[in-house]
Amino acid sequence: MHTQPAAAVRGNIWKLTALRASSDAFFAIGIIVPFFLANDVSIAQVFYLQAIFTAAIVLCEVPSGYLSDRWGRKNTIVCGSVFGVVGMLVYALATGFWEFFLAEVLLAVSISFHSGTVEAMTYDTLLALGRQKEYRKIIGRQFSWSLLVQATASVAGGLLAAVSLRTPVSLTVGSFAVALGIAFLLREPHRHKLQSQQHVREILRIAKATLVESAPLRSVIGVFSILASLTLCLVWFSQPYQTAVGLPLALFGLAHAVMMVGGAAASALTHSAERLVDDRWFLIVIASVVVASYIALGFVFSLWGIALLAIGRSAYGAFNALCGDLVNRMTTSDIRATVISLQNFSFRVVFTLLSPILGYLIGVLSLAQAMLWTGIGSGALLFVVFVLMRRVWKEIPA
Repeated sequence: MHTQPAAAVRGNIWKLTALRASSDAFFAIGIIVPFFLANDVSIAQVFYLQAIFTAAIVLCEVPSGYLSDRWGRKNTIVCGSVFGVVGMLVYALATGFWEFFLAEVLLAVSISFHSGTVEAMTYDTLLALGRQKEYRKIIGRQFSWSLLVQATASVAGGLLAAVSLRTPVSLTVGSFAVALGIAFLLREPHRHKLQSQQHVREILRIAKATLVESAPLRSVIGVFSILASLTLCLVWFSQPYQTAVGLPLALFGLAHAVMMVGGAAASALTHSAERLVDDRWFLIVIASVVVASYIALGFVFSLWGIALLAIGRSAYGAFNALCGDLVNRMTTSDIRATVISLQNFSFRVVFTLLSPILGYLIGVLSLAQAMLWTGIGSGALLFVVFVLMRRVWKEIPA
């Protein structure tokens, strides 16, 4: 692995922003379920595929972060981008469940290789430039562009579906190929490198140090995992809710785009909040907004509720940038990608455990009641977590 001097890595900042945006330009997101149905995949099988996708990410998340720390940020991102192009190509050609199964696994590997590594490379680059205090602003900008591109792609994909449901999927292969080209242009920043040759033992050592021995890191990762799971569940709640309140199907893509723009705005403005409020209290405010959105949706069952969905989902943009900055400041460059992967791994585990419970609640209760009880339960859980954080409050960066 060849590292580059500080001046040579300056271009990584815009390249990583462009890479993240092009990797998230999934034109088919607004019509993906009709696309599945048109290719002999049932609704039940759609959920099986998502379970497979999440399980594959869980299995690959931490090893990919460790690989990034050992093998290098650029190599890992390039490898992930290759998996992304191949996975999307399989998606575009798929005509049945097993082809989609393969595509989901390949895309899960791609996401795992990018997850944590893009954030770690961003921070390492800023560290090499002496600009690490700008991390929250830069990562917020990355996330904002990513969400804006997602929003634009969602609207465009809905329009392209009039030509063919496969057209938006095929176009996404091109955006992933752009991401691969950008990955080759990245420069490896200077950083400390793990020296251990006992890879499994080293991963377990880092996991123990992060999730067991470091109460401050464990607390931040715990809050992130709960909030990320809740906001992702809101994404899956959105389309059934929109159907139930009578939003025309033609506007689903636009509604998704508006929510993405809201998340982008929240992410872009997060760095400004540090001048106004303590980061730890800001985290409590964001958690309160997410919980309040769920509870309010239990009582507001009309088109106005879509605004509450947008508020709850937009909160992800804020706490993703905030928690990422906190975790980066509490870790060192030799294990940073592994720790960030542990954070994302924890989120995926929580989501995997939470989503079947929500599915059960929707089955036995009304959609509004399911959202209400989810809000009450998650609010109680977050309250306990924040109370337990009091003993390490001063060890978490303000």
